[in-house]
Amino acid sequence: MTLLRYFQDTEGLRPDLQTVAADDETLRRQEVEAALAGGGAVFITRPLSGLADAYALDAVTGLIDVGGNLEALIRVGQPSGEVPELPRPANQELIPGLRLLGY
Repeated sequence: MTLLRYFQDTEGLRPDLQTVAADDETLRRQEVEAALAGGGAVFITRPLSGLADAYALDAVTGLIDVGGNLEALIRVGQPSGEVPELPRPANQELIPGLRLLGY
């Protein structure tokens, strides 16, 4: 959150984003669920026990070095069984049983 807040304060970037620092796992889970229930987009920077069992998680960036600790920005969303739209469909069977749908 520190890096995002820095860019909001110094560069005026993405003032629409609300940051929530919640070190306690119970509080962090409540904040995630409240934001999702309100229709907001939710991103987390560290793992949260049991979250992957209830929601779909997508890594949206590479790793971020925060004070020597690597973290990933992870998008939390509702589970979906839909196949996402593929920008470059390939539909090729690379080897038997492995089909490249797109990239």
